[in-house]
Amino acid sequence: MKFSPDKSDAKKKNTWFWCAFAGLLAFFAGFLVYGSMAKEFWYDEMAMVGFVCGDTTIPELLHTYLTKEASNLPLYALLLWPIYHIMPAREYCLLSLSVLLTVGATVFLSLFAKKRYGRIAAIAIIVMSICSKTVCNRIGLELRAYSLMYFGVAFTLYMLLLLHEKADKHRYVFTTIAMLFLLFSHYFGVLLFAVLGVGALLLVILRKKKFSYLVPFLISGVLFTPWFVLTRLMTDVSASDFWIPRPAFMDVPKTVAYLLGGNPVLTAAFGIAWICLLVPVVKEKRWFSVEAVLLAVPVLIMGGIFVYSRYLSSGGGLYENRYFIAVLPAMFLVLAAALEKGMALGKKRRWIPVVVLLPLVPALLWSGHRTRVDMVCQMRDASDPSYYILQQGDADDADVRIVALSYDSIGDYRAAGWGDFYIKRQGGISAQIHYTRDPSMEELFEIYAAEGVRRVYVMADKDFLDYRDQDYERIELDDTRRLTIFDRR
Repeated sequence: MKFSPDKSDAKKKNTWFWCAFAGLLAFFAGFLVYGSMAKEFWYDEMAMVGFVCGDTTIPELLHTYLTKEASNLPLYALLLWPIYHIMPAREYCLLSLSVLLTVGATVFLSLFAKKRYGRIAAIAIIVMSICSKTVCNRIGLELRAYSLMYFGVAFTLYMLLLLHEKADKHRYVFTTIAMLFLLFSHYFGVLLFAVLGVGALLLVILRKKKFSYLVPFLISGVLFTPWFVLTRLMTDVSASDFWIPRPAFMDVPKTVAYLLGGNPVLTAAFGIAWICLLVPVVKEKRWFSVEAVLLAVPVLIMGGIFVYSRYLSSGGGLYENRYFIAVLPAMFLVLAAALEKGMALGKKRRWIPVVVLLPLVPALLWSGHRTRVDMVCQMRDASDPSYYILQQGDADDADVRIVALSYDSIGDYRAAGWGDFYIKRQGGISAQIHYTRDPSMEELFEIYAAEGVRRVYVMADKDFLDYRDQDYERIELDDTRRLTIFDRR
């Protein structure tokens, strides 16, 4: 069978695309694994470990998220629970969940870009992900629910694109599953779900879509509602109690820059790309097109949260940069779509690709370098103290105690996570670890003195300690920021 030159050329281009797609994706996954090897967990990540560690059962975990941790959603912790109890106690093992979710999200976004815009847009998504400090270090290499939210958003957008083009029962099922991932990941995922749901409802009202288009929204919303109601009934946590300060107007461009890895060139490129996509949407009055949705999502969510946090909230606001990871997939797709459009124009005007790529390529290389540097620069505030204790052979010594100080209820989980992961599961199985919020530690040290304890290790910020007794002498360690030793006089 003979092929025409055009078909043969198209097949060759497609083969090259999938080779590049697979190669870049493998590099991205390898890059994240490389970063996970150097990773150390910080405060909030240690709290996540505390939620799932030790003898914690699934019902206890769910109860925690219904009460003390009701401002967050439980699915990430539920997925992490078996990994923590089955796999070795290494940071990269626990981070495998976030790595897989981030790579999966990138696959969905790239497939979305290819289907809607073209091969260049698809490759651009992967390249931007590799070079993004936010995607790599704040999503893929954090033991927190942001990777799940990022995955849920990408999965949902891709399935809605397929459902928008053609509705069948399989797409309804997978769209519903994607939305459940999104709803149970993070409350900003819930906010995005609400925005997309309102858009879908308008399509139905205006008779641009059948009522069946709303089915995934209805099913997933109904399944999420009981959890939401239970959290309102069982917790005292309120958005007005949040610690986040009111935002200023200049915080908005700073947020965009944060989401794009702190790269000023990409931040400016996003602004240009947003306008380039907006112009044809307005000219052609495509108010309910895919592009209109991608353009509207960042504006509505960031704008809505800004207004609420600055003008409506009676206490703390919700305007925190990392929460807006929910809109990053839409921002990446806007950039990728504009890049594809620019490259297409380059067929007639060859200077356009040069103008587009000349600033972008160095900017992406610079971002990639900063991402790698950020990966390997870790504070070691958690592992250095535990390494010192284990190296001294004191973890299993009956005459030694370890105290982990915390400041609040979530700090209790952080302290428990540190004790279990960095002490007990690193070899100090019989270590006697005590947890307290009392910076003076009077009662504990009275007990230790009566028991004849010769040494006490205290894991806490050193300026938080307020021990004034004379039974033990305080010894500072220069090479650890958060470990203090008290030896019996």
